[in-house]
Amino acid sequence: MIMTVLASAGAAKIRFAAAIVILLAVPGCATMSTPVLRHETGESLGTGRFRASARYETTRTFAAVSDEIVSAGVAEQSTGTFRGTLLGVQVAAGIHANADVQLAGFLTPTGGGWRVGTKYTVKRQGPLSIAAMMGYGALSSAGSQSYLTQAQPVEIQQTLSSTTLDFSSPVSYRFSPTLAAYSGLVLIRTAVSGSFGSMVVNTSQTDFGANLGFRLNIGRYEGDIEAAMMRVYDPFTDGYRLIPFLGLGASMVF
Repeated sequence: MIMTVLASAGAAKIRFAAAIVILLAVPGCATMSTPVLRHETGESLGTGRFRASARYETTRTFAAVSDEIVSAGVAEQSTGTFRGTLLGVQVAAGIHANADVQLAGFLTPTGGGWRVGTKYTVKRQGPLSIAAMMGYGALSSAGSQSYLTQAQPVEIQQTLSSTTLDFSSPVSYRFSPTLAAYSGLVLIRTAVSGSFGSMVVNTSQTDFGANLGFRLNIGRYEGDIEAAMMRVYDPFTDGYRLIPFLGLGASMVF
């Protein structure tokens, strides 16, 4: 009986690890890939403190229904069509007891960009911290991605640039000096322009969702794992769908 329970637990861990690998590794070389995850608790750094961070995560990608896709027959896309990946670094500085400023840079398989932001802790009560955060960023990319059609997959060449304005509300609860859980609502407004196949695009989209993460502190070193579920527009069905995102982060505070 005990061996059966241990085997079941081991299988569950393997499935969980496999899910992480799939979410982080499966997305293809999507061109316009913008960050969704925040990697932030409700706690501020404090005046004069700094945090240097690195992250690897799945991201929101832009797609459109081009003439090439229409001529080959529009088909419903897989979830991976709306996800890419990026590697990012960020530096945050505490400029006030309750306020931080952030500067981040991102690299994707086909481009890159930056983001500046700020976070203000509006309430602290024991282990609970509540903050408000906003940021502005820009990215650009050039490359191609394959889309499903009723005939056969179509490869679309894309050269795109985007600007993003994001708002979020990190709420965290510290279980101990070494472990905290955080969550909150996320709203991201993205404006995209450039060429998508034979089309010239100039549009904007608003994504809304919630995140959940856990942060582990060991001295000045931190690690976190974060997931988010976002409501995004699907141009292939002219509707909305929920897309999961996942990321890993590592930081050093000094």
